[in-house]
Amino acid sequence: MTTLRSVRPVLSALAALAVSGGWLAVALSSVNPSVDNAKSCVQAAAVGDRRAEAEPCVRALTDKVARNPYDGSALAALARAKSAGGDGRAAEAFAKQAVAVDGANRLALTQLFATALLERNDALAIDCLDRLLRTAPELGPDLAFQVAQRLDQPALRTALTRRLHRDPPWKDAFVLRLAQTARAGDLSALLFTMAADKPGLPDPALTPVLQRLLRGGHIASLKAYFAKARTGGPRRAGELVRDPGFDQDPATTALGWAIDSAPGAQVRYYGATGSDSGGLALQSDLFSSSRPLVSQLIFGDRGRVQVEVVARAAGAGNSGDFEVALRCERGAALGRRPIDVGQTEWTASRASFDVPENCPVQILAIVARNSDIRSSAAVEIDSISARNMTGPAS
Repeated sequence: MTTLRSVRPVLSALAALAVSGGWLAVALSSVNPSVDNAKSCVQAAAVGDRRAEAEPCVRALTDKVARNPYDGSALAALARAKSAGGDGRAAEAFAKQAVAVDGANRLALTQLFATALLERNDALAIDCLDRLLRTAPELGPDLAFQVAQRLDQPALRTALTRRLHRDPPWKDAFVLRLAQTARAGDLSALLFTMAADKPGLPDPALTPVLQRLLRGGHIASLKAYFAKARTGGPRRAGELVRDPGFDQDPATTALGWAIDSAPGAQVRYYGATGSDSGGLALQSDLFSSSRPLVSQLIFGDRGRVQVEVVARAAGAGNSGDFEVALRCERGAALGRRPIDVGQTEWTASRASFDVPENCPVQILAIVARNSDIRSSAAVEIDSISARNMTGPAS
């Protein structure tokens, strides 16, 4: 497969031709020619009744390249002009030569990126994309739109997945635009490709993609993706919660745990140490706010969902100071249940909730119980788990 590193000079031996137009001669004969000065004649090559205007520019560029094979700006402008004039093979050859001379040449990379997408040379397209967005991130929206139109191609999704998993610095802005412009089915396919390539919790950069599918009601696709990625953990088949054991900082997971330190309350994540998994430390005065302290969207089936919270007291904490709650994302509350805590040992509390038919997405949350007086309550949570149970809702 052709790559940028394997490119060798591809130049045509053409005779020097006279240049008409004083401004063009000046623009193209400078030591470092400005592509912007040649832009008008390059663009003219794309318009049928103006192509005659572009001929002097193309001849001048061709002459300059013949005299100086390492003039990246002239090579890039010539590639663009050839492409606009319909000579795709020559455009690709000159663009590759320009990139071989100058690996950050924006005009050449843009041309080569478009050509590679059209010819389905996906590895080359993603290589150009990566180079462009590292040096010119402002091009992200336009480039993401071009990728979105080709995202139905499995090979392109695979190439893009591998680059995203390498954690490029441009992924946040690029994925945001991709989520806005790609078809929902193609976004779902991209998620499945990413899950197959590297299972695990989704990176925060994928949040726009997940939110797009969520807002569009593609719940089945989201459930299938989370199951394939094993976001509940490798040994937790059927787990509805993403990262139930708090093995990863919530800030590093897309559509994971949302932490909200409400008035009169504080939530702190502590990471895993040694053989101990991570967890949450919650404090509340039980008076100032009843907002959820920690929450996550889950996708329980119609019927019964069982939630298990493993917790222990921290200082003044007691059983019942905190509650686990479930509600429909768009609808009624499904109930609240008290959380039992051990004073020194971890204690598991289980609660069942009935999910109605018109409630495909639920919000699982931990809240502090309401009190008429200020008090002091503190608890540590080791895990929060949820699973579908057999049997219809009551």
